[in-house]
Amino acid sequence: MWIKKMKHKKLQMFLIGLLLFASALTLNMCISFTVEMIIFSQNVITEENCPDSYLITIGTNELDKLLTNVEYSNEVENSRTLSGKTITVPVKYNEKDISMYYDMLLGTDNYENFSYIQLLDNNVSVAPKDGEVWISETIAVPSGIKKGDVISVCYDTPLNLKVSGIYRSTCFPKALGYAPMLVSNNQLNEIDNETPSAFFAVNIKNYSNEKMKSLFNETSYFVLNRTRDDVKMSIIEYSGILGTIGIVATVLLFIVTMIILGYIINNNIIREYKNIGIYKSLGFTSKSIILLYLKGYLFIGAIAITLGAFLSLPFIKGMGKVSTEYIEGFSLSIATVLCSVCSILALILLLWTGLIRALLKIKSISPVEAITVGATSSKNKLSKSLLKNAKKPMSMAINEIFKYRFSNFLMIITILTCMYLAMLFGMIWYSSMTMLSNTNLWFCLPKNDVYISGNLTEEIYKYVGENEYVKSIVYGDFSYVEEIKVVGHEELVNYLRFDTYNDFSYENTGIKIIEGREPTEINEVLLGEELISLLKLNVGDTIQLKLNNVSRVYEICGSFQTVADQGLKIMMSTKTVKDIIPDYVPKRGYIQLYDMNKYELLKKQIEDKFPNIVVDKKWSAMEISIQTTQAMLNSLSMVLIVVLLVFAV
Repeated sequence: MWIKKMKHKKLQMFLIGLLLFASALTLNMCISFTVEMIIFSQNVITEENCPDSYLITIGTNELDKLLTNVEYSNEVENSRTLSGKTITVPVKYNEKDISMYYDMLLGTDNYENFSYIQLLDNNVSVAPKDGEVWISETIAVPSGIKKGDVISVCYDTPLNLKVSGIYRSTCFPKALGYAPMLVSNNQLNEIDNETPSAFFAVNIKNYSNEKMKSLFNETSYFVLNRTRDDVKMSIIEYSGILGTIGIVATVLLFIVTMIILGYIINNNIIREYKNIGIYKSLGFTSKSIILLYLKGYLFIGAIAITLGAFLSLPFIKGMGKVSTEYIEGFSLSIATVLCSVCSILALILLLWTGLIRALLKIKSISPVEAITVGATSSKNKLSKSLLKNAKKPMSMAINEIFKYRFSNFLMIITILTCMYLAMLFGMIWYSSMTMLSNTNLWFCLPKNDVYISGNLTEEIYKYVGENEYVKSIVYGDFSYVEEIKVVGHEELVNYLRFDTYNDFSYENTGIKIIEGREPTEINEVLLGEELISLLKLNVGDTIQLKLNNVSRVYEICGSFQTVADQGLKIMMSTKTVKDIIPDYVPKRGYIQLYDMNKYELLKKQIEDKFPNIVVDKKWSAMEISIQTTQAMLNSLSMVLIVVLLVFAV
């Protein structure tokens, strides 16, 4: 009998199934994706293929001494080192700037001794030959570089290196804006006009993230100190945030689905009031009648939920592949099956509970009441009219709206909920798509139409600034490589980065000062809001900073917001940096033009006059980092948007 009732309400059952299918698909997709990314990071980033910590330094002597110090040698299990040179000039491929936030060349005669690098082509020697270079996949793929191509390091006499190998490393699981290039030791030694640097892979006894961080707090000249836990977090940070938002959105959708289902069941009971009374008069118990209705809804619900959960698997795998493009080994595990089964059982249990609560009204129906309900219903309906004796179309329409007020209210709530969530994920998608053109808002990178890189001397700055096509130019460095410390909070050294620019005006940079003002004096700095909050300081307070082993007290003249480096950022003027590092030369310039049609002409003028300066529309390091984030955000957002719009319709 329950099958006949299902066939009689085919459209209703289809719509209920569709709602439950959408809820199950999105819920299982978000939960399983988040869980799989966590498991993947745990399984792939292990002590066998990723050190407890890797450290990139400028200058090797201090860390070398530290590692051989008795106090530290008792803590250090082993360490491996690749000596290198910091690259302070642009790196080009096909006339395009491929410079990262921090570029370095590392020397090796046998990469197997380092063990944390995997070559994508096995038919490669154990080290690059003279005139050759190995580059990271995180640089090669976005830039379209293949084996056999040539990249140029833009010294006065360009250093041209043939790409003979492309490597993958768990130390650099995604495009983070830095990935060392490998050359032979002979090739490295020929570069004598760059600052020595080094890449250290350190393993300690009884590893913990806190212990690893604190162990090297006092060491100066770090460019980077990332523990294994940091590497894992870099893999899952965005997937975890978006997955959590998706789970919350799906739970809201399921609640709305259950409200709609309860309303449908209530209407069905009213329509079949008399039939239910007849069933009872024929000897059917309330329990048997409830089961009659329950079986149909539960059958459709179970099928829809199961299909939704298992059809989410291709989406999970696709998003996982996108999110782990530069790490091998992502696949669905038994965890996805367990998550799917748990999601199915949980949703079916919630569905069963909701159905039982809605169908309990059947118990209160008596045969006599059910048979007589039709005789009194017309008077009851009339008595519930909002406007009595309504004859005009408008009055009758108002009565109809009032008559079906609950269903109308439910419809409005459903549509508003779905549209709100769709707009939320739509804004996430749009923000992601426009991130590259709004780097001033996201990362406090000066807004620009044109980007230039190289050693920006006063001569170059003056020439570009006076060019007839240039509206404004801001020069400086984003995430400058020098280490900076907050005196009294040395534990933050592993997280702190600082930017330096010659101009902080909103007109020329687009960087918004949230509180306070831009720095005008040599002893003034700007702090990120998260850093100010962490240090429990306010605008107007003073802070003691140590830069280049020189400690000074600065006034906090303002605060800003940024998603870069968890908001733990400091910004200071180039004249403040030059006061401490007299030979400091900015490496990057951000130009706004009066007319973008003049870009090619400006590019030719600058590069013809200054061959070591690279002119481009976008900074490739920022572009690559953003593209990596976009790929994951967009895929999950679009799936959720489509589901929500279908749900609303």
